[in-house]
Order: sequence, then C-alpha cells, then structure tokens
Amino acid sequence: MVSFDLKNTGDMKGDEVSQVYVKLPSTGVVMPMKELKGFQRTTVDKKETKKVEIEIRKDLLRYWDDNAENFVTPQGNYEFMVGSSSADIRLKGDLEI
Repeated sequence: MVSFDLKNTGDMKGDEVSQVYVKLPSTGVVMPMKELKGFQRTTVDKKETKKVEIEIRKDLLRYWDDNAENFVTPQGNYEFMVGSSSADIRLKGDLEI
C-alpha cells in the first residue's frame, strides 16, 4: 500500500490522477527505468487535503525470467515514485524486500 496526502492549493474543486511507478532492484536483466503499477483519480475540494491510498499487489513486483521459465520477485531495494505522470514525479520512497 502506498499512501500520501494530496493537497489542493487552488481556489476551485479539482481532480488529480495520482500514478505510482516502481523501479525494481538491479537484477542484471534489462528492465525499464520505472513501470506504472497503480493509479487513482481523487476529487479534492478547494484548499482541502485528502489521504490517498493505492494498493500495489505483490505480483506486480515481479518479472518473467526466461532462464528459470518462471516469475521472479527480486530481493533488494525498490523505489516507489508518485506523480501525475512519469515525467512529473513529486514523491519518492524506498522499500527493502
């Protein structure tokens, strides 16, 4: 579960689509720099702050290993990033698995 506070600093009610990207630990396998793993649209009244929670299932933190012919969940440091797009990351956090 990724949770964070979302604040509307404007004078009008608005929607924000929060996106969670994950960078898997280095495995020696060519992997994307980050992958979209979850998102949520939230309506926030003017000047309001809401707690947003986005579930990231464990099966989304794995990749297909051709040599093992199986899915693998790598051990190590995962970087979680939250933003309104992949180019607009506003929050980062690490988790050791």
